[in-house]
Amino acid sequence: MGKHIHLAVDAVGAKHGGGAVVLGDVLRAAIRCGDIERITVFCSPRKARNFDMPQSQKLYEVPRAYAERSVLGRLHWLKRGLKRDVKALKANMLACMSGIGSSPERVPMIVFIQQALPFCYEALERCDLRTKIRMLTIGRLMKRSCNSAALIVTQTPTMSEWIRSAYELKDMQIIVVKPWGDQVGMDSEQGGSVAAMLKVPAHLRLLYVGNSSRYKNLECLFSALPEIRRRAPGATLFLTCRADHPICARTGAIGLGYLGGSALKSAYQLATVLVTPSLVESGNLILTEAMAMGTPIVAANRAYARDLCGDAAVYFDPDRPAELAEAISDLLEHDEKRRDLVRRGFDVVSKGRSERPYDDMMGRLVALWRSPNGHASNAI
Repeated sequence: MGKHIHLAVDAVGAKHGGGAVVLGDVLRAAIRCGDIERITVFCSPRKARNFDMPQSQKLYEVPRAYAERSVLGRLHWLKRGLKRDVKALKANMLACMSGIGSSPERVPMIVFIQQALPFCYEALERCDLRTKIRMLTIGRLMKRSCNSAALIVTQTPTMSEWIRSAYELKDMQIIVVKPWGDQVGMDSEQGGSVAAMLKVPAHLRLLYVGNSSRYKNLECLFSALPEIRRRAPGATLFLTCRADHPICARTGAIGLGYLGGSALKSAYQLATVLVTPSLVESGNLILTEAMAMGTPIVAANRAYARDLCGDAAVYFDPDRPAELAEAISDLLEHDEKRRDLVRRGFDVVSKGRSERPYDDMMGRLVALWRSPNGHASNAI
């Protein structure tokens, strides 16, 4: 069919954080791919994002502000607007970065799943009613999109198994693209400050990167903190939340604010230990970033963490604060154990990046386009 692929990418809503980082990695891989001649990115307006798209003559930004102003606007975009615009631009393929979308007939659709919460009852049951309803709706929309997709992309083997089982996708092609990206964080606007970390001794800095949603399981971490500070006086937990956030009123906790750009990299470099108590993640980019920056990791003993870290982390039962306190205290007390985790983490990252997962993903897309069975009718 020749080198004439026009790839449309629905990235509306990707404004910051892990979703924006993954988007950047996907777009850079698409730019590198010689078989893709044009990339049209439907996105949030620049003033709503804290990052710039990669620069390339191949890439064109098409802001769609109405698609995120309201729930109705969002649903209209996913069901009708996206399909209309893809057809008008005569794109050959559509990649939906939100896991939900609809493409014109005979335009293969690739669905990228970056939301794990709808598939994990353990995590979902801890959320408030509004979040549960929202996740239920997202799950239903993803199911319809996945059932009509030409290809589904996940970030861990566990997510692939969950989706195949939940949506009964016996013959659907699902590939795993672990988040071994081009860089840590993104070229984003600077945000937050790590100055407070410099005031604490280098061997007593605990770091949590993420939000305060209930499934992140921060209560386990805060329950463990007094025992950690008893064994390691002065140990301080730094969190990526506002300094005046209620959780930062706890003894030994300091909010750094949202960390963007070089501040995030500095936080990883300054931290003695990164702790991730979350019950579920689709493919926790924080873990891959920490390993790449040489930060020892203590993570909840859940499949998403083991999928990414392997033996490069210390695991704990996320329902047992005492076990978390023991794991962190032990690492704070033993330099050699931390150094061993760092070495293991570098090995995991090196191996993962050598496989060039995003470039391999683009190769799959090109093969799908060239396949006589690559075309599919897709609709929400």
